[in-house]
Amino acid sequence: MNPSITNENESVLLVQCEYFPKAAKKIKRLGKSKWDPDLKGWLVSRDYIGEVKNILIEYYGTDGSFPAKKQSVELEAVSYTHLTLPTTPYV
Repeated sequence: MNPSITNENESVLLVQCEYFPKAAKKIKRLGKSKWDPDLKGWLVSRDYIGEVKNILIEYYGTDGSFPAKKQSVELEAVSYTHLTLPTTPYV
């Protein structure tokens, strides 16, 4: 799920995003923010729109108003062909 911010009413935002503990902790600290299980999102005062956007960008790479920045990562695997097992059993 891509993050999204929508107007629930004139003073409350609905913030929906995948669960990420650190992001949820920061959103929860914004005023009287609360999780709405029926809407599956955070209800946050409109006063915190800037903070919400910053949190979403920090943890998800986007606030939902633009595509997330994609990163290319190159990995090199190292293989081990020789493994020595202990000769005495563990007790």
